[in-house]
Amino acid sequence: MEKESNSFTVAALVKIDVETNKWSEEFAKIYGKYNSVSFCNPEMAMAVGNNGIITLYNSPAAFEDPYNSNVNNFKLYQNHPNPFNPLTVISYHLPVSGYVTLKVCDIIGNEIATLIDENKPAGMDEVEFDGSYLSSGVYFYKLKVGNFVNIKKMILLK
Repeated sequence: MEKESNSFTVAALVKIDVETNKWSEEFAKIYGKYNSVSFCNPEMAMAVGNNGIITLYNSPAAFEDPYNSNVNNFKLYQNHPNPFNPLTVISYHLPVSGYVTLKVCDIIGNEIATLIDENKPAGMDEVEFDGSYLSSGVYFYKLKVGNFVNIKKMILLK
């Protein structure tokens, strides 16, 4: 498996044509970069990537689970689900404890919500964001811990 930032390269098992909604099995092919990997259970992972390709894999060795890996760096994960309506979960990892701010902004930079503004211990954590009071659109969430700052995009689709 090749890992670069938030992308994974894996062998596809199921290919979906989003225009025709047809499924086809295609074993032992590599389909580029996958931007989201969700673990359905300890032995099953689903990856969603470019061109509407969804991969379902039934091997615990197929992926490195970021939630169980020994991470030594700050990390802000892509929210899930994305797009969302109206709830989504934002996860992050801290290698050391620190003062954490996690804010949501609209497309022009207006602050919509402050989800976290306090000291947090080292390790994985997550927070749920409720966008029920917002209109459909693109929003950004920003994690700041000391000198570390990371911003990710999420889509609210009602």
